Amino acid sequence: MSATKNIRPSFDLKRPEVLTALGTMAGHIAHDLNNLITPLLAYPSLVRRDLPEGSYGLELLSVIEKAAKDMVHVTRQLQGLVRRSETEEREEQDLNSVVECAVGRVQHDDKIDVRLKLLSGMPRVKMLPDEAGLAVEHLLMNAFDAMDGVGGVAEIETRVVSMNGEAGTVYANSPPKGTYAVVVVRDSGDGVPGDNRERIFDPCFTTRKGRKKRGSGFGLTIAYRIMCDHDGYVGFESREGAGSVFSLYFPVNGATAVSTSGQSVMAVADKPNSTETKDCARAEDDAVLLVDDEKSILQLFRTILVTALPSCRVDTASNGAEAVGMFSRVHHKVVVMDLHMPVMDGHQAFLEIQRLCGEKQWEMPAVVFCTGFAPPDSLKGAIARDSRHFILTKPVTGDKLVETVSARLGPRQ
Repeated sequence: MSATKNIRPSFDLKRPEVLTALGTMAGHIAHDLNNLITPLLAYPSLVRRDLPEGSYGLELLSVIEKAAKDMVHVTRQLQGLVRRSETEEREEQDLNSVVECAVGRVQHDDKIDVRLKLLSGMPRVKMLPDEAGLAVEHLLMNAFDAMDGVGGVAEIETRVVSMNGEAGTVYANSPPKGTYAVVVVRDSGDGVPGDNRERIFDPCFTTRKGRKKRGSGFGLTIAYRIMCDHDGYVGFESREGAGSVFSLYFPVNGATAVSTSGQSVMAVADKPNSTETKDCARAEDDAVLLVDDEKSILQLFRTILVTALPSCRVDTASNGAEAVGMFSRVHHKVVVMDLHMPVMDGHQAFLEIQRLCGEKQWEMPAVVFCTGFAPPDSLKGAIARDSRHFILTKPVTGDKLVETVSARLGPRQ
């Protein structure tokens, strides 16, 4: 196959300042959009209860819900451009398992034959598995889109290669010498026309338009960003009329642990049990505190919880400082809190609530962080240490909110 030399985005995502600026902009846009979309997702279920079966209004609600879900897809793409923290700890993972999970998550046309060829004995790779899986997913979606409606063969392969600085394929950034664990995705589509090859990694560039392709044009850019974060590389080959090949190169960095077969399962640590609270004063069983600087979100979430859980006391606060003050007077069992707020953000409020509980010898409430941003590493550690805490990604549906809060309130009388 032929390929264009030195393909990369028109601006260098490898430069930290460019990546940070792009991610910050995309993250803030996505955050604002998520707050606007949340009512569009959650209110229809409340309105639907008051409409008779067969009502024309039910059809209109379905249109609103469909539009909101399309908007969610677009914001997810924007969030994919946000750079992950360089201090976030990478763990050695089985790349084969990451690939298998990604293949299981991505839907495709029944006419497409998906073939897996996973190398036994793959070295384990230091990575963020969710991010690495997302990069694989975007390559798969790109391959499936290339064969959508007409069918074909998608081959997903893992291999180990040693680079000597003279690559046989073309890279989005030039790999140095070393050993790499590689994920290869081949499709039998029409290939990438020569005049488009220089732009395939550019944000928003796509040849696929229409309602089913809203949010297109970010996938390869996101995969590129993820590989930059992993000090890895993206390989690309294509010949018009003969399909394309995209490859993700993860540096092995001397890892010694080796998977024994292509079917090995990625190890996942068990979630710890809830923090021991037998020596602490128990929280009020039906008390919930909602914290968000968006008044519309507060009103919506309160309406949802009061409707679904009528025996609950539901208090509200518009920032972290108000939340701490409210909590000091009412020992809430569950706190649902945004992360990014004025005066005091959600992370600071969480730490203040922890301090108050220590001083008063109170049971620590279950804290549900409802946010469109990735939480800081320190907060992830706190969540890992206490399984009652949780991250709820905006936008959120009413059913998901009720399910999450109910699980932390415990059995109802």
